[in-house]
Amino acid sequence: MYVTESMSTPTRARLDVATNGTPGAAAVELFAQSKPFGAYRPPVATPHFVDFAARAVGSGATTRQIVFRHAGSDVFPITTVALRGAQSSDFTLASDCANRTLAEGGSCTLTVAFAPTASGPRSAEIQLISPFYSEFGLLVMGDGVAAGSTSPTTVIEYYHKGFDHYFVSSLDADIDALDSGRLAGWTRTGLTFKAYPGPVAGADSICRLYIPPAFGDSHFYGRSATECDQTRTKFPQFVFESPAVMYLFVPVNGVCAAGTVPVYRAFSNRGDANHRYTISRAVRDEMVARGWIAEGDGPDLVVMCAPL
Repeated sequence: MYVTESMSTPTRARLDVATNGTPGAAAVELFAQSKPFGAYRPPVATPHFVDFAARAVGSGATTRQIVFRHAGSDVFPITTVALRGAQSSDFTLASDCANRTLAEGGSCTLTVAFAPTASGPRSAEIQLISPFYSEFGLLVMGDGVAAGSTSPTTVIEYYHKGFDHYFVSSLDADIDALDSGRLAGWTRTGLTFKAYPGPVAGADSICRLYIPPAFGDSHFYGRSATECDQTRTKFPQFVFESPAVMYLFVPVNGVCAAGTVPVYRAFSNRGDANHRYTISRAVRDEMVARGWIAEGDGPDLVVMCAPL
């Protein structure tokens, strides 16, 4: 009996086996039911691929999270999660997906870490293996760069009185547009801090997201790839401008390492969302007194650490 996709309801038949020409000597009951193809679709990955920002060789790992959600109408078993590829040793996995069956709408989470062992493009494929699919692959990639003595650059703060918004940047194109008046209304506050323009050992990439006018007409700087992914998932309306506009250090329990200073982040807590980034605790406290919310780790609420 052939099973076709159209046989979505149970189908039964009887097979009579004749022995030496005598009918009815044996009978076998046959039963079959197909599942719609969509029932066994592979899980949907968010994000669909992972592109790590450039990272210095030997600087340790940075991580990203991937959520696999089963959108089919039946269960989807996953037996194995693995990495493959010539450069797969530059990536490591931590996952609750293996040896698990996802129900309809169910999900599991995978954390992939990237620690380049050599300079240049690095990539691998994450495989989800299931009895229903021989394999389901997702690309992860990043660039390794030689750790060097990259000199810090200056991050300049600007203020727009009409918007009551703050903005920081170390990028020449931004600074030129603001200082020249092509983007009208912005003036320097006189406050700055340092950051690295490229990967250095121990530093994390700082991403930049644009918050559209309907939600604030502002920018948000994520202090790690993980925070960036979480923010993009929570606020899909934000525009992802860059995975690495600068490099800073992440504090440990709110404490910055020797040779660095705390960077504070204050949130306006208004409909026109805005954040202010500063290395001055007094400025941060002044913003809090005005009704802004201090964000960060530890008793001093430190969000990042900048080089001296």
